[in-house]
Amino acid sequence: MIPRPSGGARVTRLALPLVLLALAACGDGGSGSTNPSPSGTVNYAGAFASAASSGVVRFGSGTAALTADGRVAAVMAPIALTGTLTFTSGTVVSLSGTLNGTVLVLTGSGYSFNGTAVNGNVISGTFTGPGGESGTFSVTLSSSTATAKVLCGEYTGDDSGTFSLALLPDRTGGVVVGNQTGIARPKSGTTDKVEVLPDAAPTFVIATGTLTNGGSDIAGNWQDPSGAAGTFQGSVAACTGGGGGTSGTTFKGFVLGDSRLNGGLVLTFAAAPTGTNTVALVAGSTITPVSGTPITLTGSATSDGGFSATGGGYTFTGVVDAGVVYGNWGPPNAFSVGAFAATTNGVAYCGRYTPAGNVSPGNFDVLVSGTAVAGGFRGDPADSPIYGTFNTTASGGSYTYASSGTGFSYSVTGTTNATTASGNVNWTGQGIFNAGDFTINGPYTASRCPGT
Repeated sequence: MIPRPSGGARVTRLALPLVLLALAACGDGGSGSTNPSPSGTVNYAGAFASAASSGVVRFGSGTAALTADGRVAAVMAPIALTGTLTFTSGTVVSLSGTLNGTVLVLTGSGYSFNGTAVNGNVISGTFTGPGGESGTFSVTLSSSTATAKVLCGEYTGDDSGTFSLALLPDRTGGVVVGNQTGIARPKSGTTDKVEVLPDAAPTFVIATGTLTNGGSDIAGNWQDPSGAAGTFQGSVAACTGGGGGTSGTTFKGFVLGDSRLNGGLVLTFAAAPTGTNTVALVAGSTITPVSGTPITLTGSATSDGGFSATGGGYTFTGVVDAGVVYGNWGPPNAFSVGAFAATTNGVAYCGRYTPAGNVSPGNFDVLVSGTAVAGGFRGDPADSPIYGTFNTTASGGSYTYASSGTGFSYSVTGTTNATTASGNVNWTGQGIFNAGDFTINGPYTASRCPGT
C-alpha cells in the first residue's frame, strides 16, 4: 500500500479490507420492536457502506402479499421494487429491481445490490459500484417512509474499528461493520436506547447504545461471549467529517517522515473519491505533527485515480485505490522523503523505534484497518538512509511481516489495541540516497496519531 524508494526488494501492496465486525453482546434485552401492520406495500430501509462511501439504502414496492405479522409472504412472481441510495454527501442514486422469494436484486447508475432475506423482516448482502467499489448492506422492514439518519462512528476497547448505522424514527434500521451486517431495534421499555443484533446470530444482542441530540448522536457498550469488551460512539456529523453535510468522505492515517515531519493525517473530500471521479479536498484536511503546528492541505483526487496535495511547503503525490489514499511526499529540500497512508476506517499510530547499537533512532508509524496493517519507519536525520515500509495482515490484534533475499532481510512483529501499537523491527537492506545498506534491530512503540 505504501510505495518505497528503489533499492532492495519491493513490498507488494495489499488492498486494505474493511474492518471486521467486533461489536459483541451486552445482554439479551427484549426486542421492543413491532412488525409493520399488513398493507399493500413493502418498505425497507437500512445502511450501506464500503471503503469509499456510506449512507442509507431504502426501497419499496407496490402491492405485495403480506402475512398477518407484516412479513413478506412467499409469492410465485417477483415483487417489483424501486428505491434510492442516499450518500452521506447528499448525493441520491435511483435503484430498481425485484424481490423474488428471498432473493433481492437492485441496480442503478453503476451500482448493483444482491441480498437474501434472512427472514421476512431482514435483508442483507453485498453491493458493487463504479470504479471497483464493493461493500455490504443491511435493511429491515419499515413501517414508514420517514427519513432515516445515518450515524458513523468508532468502537474501541479490546478491539477497534468503525461502523455505519442507519436509523428510522422508530429506532429500527441496519448496521454495517466491514463485511458484516446486522439490524438495529429499540430496546424494550426505553425511549432512547438502541440494540444491535448481527444477521449471523439474529437473536443475540451484540451492543446497546443511547441516542442523544435528537437521535443524531449515539454512545454505548459492547461485549462479546469471550469477555472482550469496549465502548462505541457515533454521530451524524462524523459521517461528513464534521462538515455539516458539505463533506463527503474523511480519510485518517499517518504522515511518516524524519524528525521534522511525522504525525496524523486527515483528508476530507467534498465527495467520496472512487478513482473514477475528480474530487477536491475541503476544510479539515490537515497534518497534525507529533510536535509542531498543524499544516493545512489543499489538493484533489483525480478521475484517473491519482492524488496530489500541498501544504507547509510539502508536496504529496499518490493514488486513491480501494478506499485507500497512499503515496510519498517530497520537498521543501532534497533530503525530505517519507510516506503517507489513510483509510476511511483505519486507526493510525505514530511512535518511535529505538535501535540497538550506534544507529540513529527515528519515527515508526502503523495504520490498522480491519485485518490489514501498513506501516513504516524513518531515521531522524534529514539525510539518514534509514527508511522502510511494510504491508501485512493481523490476527487477534497481532501481526508479523517477514521478507528476505539476497542482500536484504526484513522482519516486523507487533500487537495493537485501541490506543497503542508496539513490537520489534529487525531490518537490513539498502538505504535511500544511495547511502549503502543499513541495519536496525530494536523495539518500537506508538500511540494514536494526533488529530485522528
